[in-house]
Amino acid sequence: MKTCKCSSLAETVEVPMPRDAFVEKFKTIERSNTEWTDLFKCNLCNQFWVVEFGAEMDRRSNFAVKTKCKSLSEFDFLTARAGIESLKHGGLSRDICMFAGCSQQALKGIVFCSKHKL
Repeated sequence: MKTCKCSSLAETVEVPMPRDAFVEKFKTIERSNTEWTDLFKCNLCNQFWVVEFGAEMDRRSNFAVKTKCKSLSEFDFLTARAGIESLKHGGLSRDICMFAGCSQQALKGIVFCSKHKL
């Protein structure tokens, strides 16, 4: 019986290069060239994933986010990018974002939250 790793992975993961190895058991549902992402569905467990593409051109990893959305038009890219930024920085610090009027926690190692870092 074939199994996948979807259930053992976090909600947001850094995709090891090459990206093709991560998505090899997935079916492509939709592509967004403006958001540089693909929507995939795991062929084994039916988990939907939004996976970045093209990051390797900048010599960085792509990221993938689990979702229940069946279309990219339903997906909340802003919230997903905040999660990715938090993962990249190792989480949130105890400090408050330095952006005027913001009360969100800053990312570790910098003085801004994910919204204002972007």
